[in-house]
Amino acid sequence: MLVTALQARGHLDVAEFAETLGIFSVVVAEDDALEGDILAVWAGITKESL
Repeated sequence: MLVTALQARGHLDVAEFAETLGIFSVVVAEDDALEGDILAVWAGITKESL
């Protein structure tokens, strides 16, 4: 919801945010697989919201 509000005001591109979050999830998963999976799910949900 926050990402959508930021995009509506022209501060953030949701597709770019989802892409960055997906990459970040891979990096985080190297140390904590569960946290990486959660971030990956959020990235996927964000991409689908477009």
